[in-house]
Amino acid sequence: MPIDQVDPAQRRRFRGIAIKLYRRAVEIHDGRFVIRPYLDAGVRERSEARHRATGLHGEELNAAVTADQILAGIAARGGGDRPAPDQVTGFADADRQASRPMDDIDALLAVARHLPRQSFRTPHLERDTA
Repeated sequence: MPIDQVDPAQRRRFRGIAIKLYRRAVEIHDGRFVIRPYLDAGVRERSEARHRATGLHGEELNAAVTADQILAGIAARGGGDRPAPDQVTGFADADRQASRPMDDIDALLAVARHLPRQSFRTPHLERDTA
């Protein structure tokens, strides 16, 4: 059904969901930017080898490796453990092309499928220094 034929209350609800989803995507990208200096090439190499051994390849491999990099980057940042400058690497999914608005969301969801399901809290060091 075209959006202009949907009940106005329903449109507001969908608009609210879209704004929340966009905001969450921006927060995730901000977080990735913050942990980028903590991405160790050794973590990426070991993760790629482990996931390849389970049969992953292509974008799914990159999503799984990126999930591992995120967790390792958060832990390294929390401990103040930066890799040597020549050991810093990029996210495995950094070259993924997004040509449609939902492509970015799909990429984030692909990574999320490889993150642990249990709840965990990470330290918010910005709050300590603010």
